[in-house]
Amino acid sequence: MRSGKIILVILTVFLAACGGPLHIAYDRYEAPERPVFHAEKIDKFKMRNMPAGEPVILDYRLSAWVSSGGEILVFDHGKNKEVNHITGKYDIGQMSFDDRSFYWIEVDRDKHHIVRYDIREDDELWRHQCPSTVVDPIISDSSVIVIGTDGEIVARDIADGDELWRKSLKERVFVQPVKDENAFYVITDTGTLYSIGMMTGGVRWKKRLKQICLTQAVHAGMLYLGTFDGTMLQFDVAKQEIRWSIPTEHQVRNAPLIDQDTVIWLNSGGTIYEIDRQTGKYLQLAELHTPVAGTPAVTEQGYLISGMDNTLYHVDFSGGGFLNTLELSGRLRSSPFYFRDRWYVTMEDWWIYALR
Repeated sequence: MRSGKIILVILTVFLAACGGPLHIAYDRYEAPERPVFHAEKIDKFKMRNMPAGEPVILDYRLSAWVSSGGEILVFDHGKNKEVNHITGKYDIGQMSFDDRSFYWIEVDRDKHHIVRYDIREDDELWRHQCPSTVVDPIISDSSVIVIGTDGEIVARDIADGDELWRKSLKERVFVQPVKDENAFYVITDTGTLYSIGMMTGGVRWKKRLKQICLTQAVHAGMLYLGTFDGTMLQFDVAKQEIRWSIPTEHQVRNAPLIDQDTVIWLNSGGTIYEIDRQTGKYLQLAELHTPVAGTPAVTEQGYLISGMDNTLYHVDFSGGGFLNTLELSGRLRSSPFYFRDRWYVTMEDWWIYALR
């Protein structure tokens, strides 16, 4: 019996050394509501390739990015190192994640595929061809919705990938759609906003905004739309009307931070707007004079913002002064995010910085 246990231990160690399915715990990480930021560098970690876009938190220790090289990089924040890179048959372009699976888009010249990949079993569950160019997949409880830039929308069963319904808007789509409990919202290049039912693909309503939108977010029944001409809009989904509109001097490309009753939003010129979510009254907190990467993060004392001039800006809640700034070695690629008692940000030079 004792020799059998020894053999089992040796076999376990051998399998771990040789690789195998990446263990993902079921426990989700819950960050504190307002972490402290001291503007100190702790460490930096070289990645296999440049992380592109925003991270996905997988569980209480792992995060993942799509890289500029067309693969998914998995980083272990307990071991402080990259522990896996996941590749498809072709380059991975966009990615979404639920509690168990990645849903990604593979790009092979003029052919695109939607893939469901079980990360715990390290196995591709299904793949299907999809519209030639698409935005990130939308995940609901029962379906995966793929939206082509040509306005072609296909919903697939989350279990086997079978097609559930298909719809064409006959307009082009470039802005990432967002969803709430019952519907998802699509903005076309004509400035038309569509509310589309998750289950059937039926258009619940559409509204001509007459403005070209570059970003959107949804929160508590309100859409937040940033436009090409520099306008910040709040749109009431139930009433199908604009509640408030704030003109600015530069395009609004980044999604807002919605913090309790306040919206923190920046235009591409780096002006920070603190907006009352109910009334639309606003204060210009500060001028960064640089575009930003991603969305601001909230700290114990203010807002943390990734400037495209290699600098993290920490802006005070009250008055908008700078609490501190931290200059890094390259252009920032992601929003700051807090994970396991550290702040992280990704860089164009293939590094992830750990901060506190």
